[in-house]
Amino acid sequence: MLFELSEFLNINLFGYLSVRAGLAFMLAFILMLFIMPKYLSWAISQNANQPISKYIPAHASKQKTPTMGGAIFLLSTVIASLITVDLSNPYIWGGLVTLIGFGLVGFQDDLGKVLSGDNLKGLTARGKIISQALIATFATVIFI
Repeated sequence: MLFELSEFLNINLFGYLSVRAGLAFMLAFILMLFIMPKYLSWAISQNANQPISKYIPAHASKQKTPTMGGAIFLLSTVIASLITVDLSNPYIWGGLVTLIGFGLVGFQDDLGKVLSGDNLKGLTARGKIISQALIATFATVIFI
């Protein structure tokens, strides 16, 4: 969005990749600072924490740690990217689609664990690898 705006207004500052990369980093970081505390308080109130196996007593201290925080990282990265990248570049869209695909695999895995209350009820290791390989293969075939 900023790239197109800079071309429209004839401002060369946002034409530099380094400026847009720095701005994207700062924007994603600021979004994380604002969104993550709200998400954490919501997740704690909803009891959305990863189940801990009773057979691993060393992990008992992590019992109330909220899960699915990766969704917030993904959200802030996508928002910052959509604001700062050259949206006419098809490789940008390929990267975003791939990022969201991998994020959905993680979300599905975490959601299965939280809803079932069992750490083994998320995606299996084989399911994760196959899903990630399919996403990577799709991205490779379409965008390279």
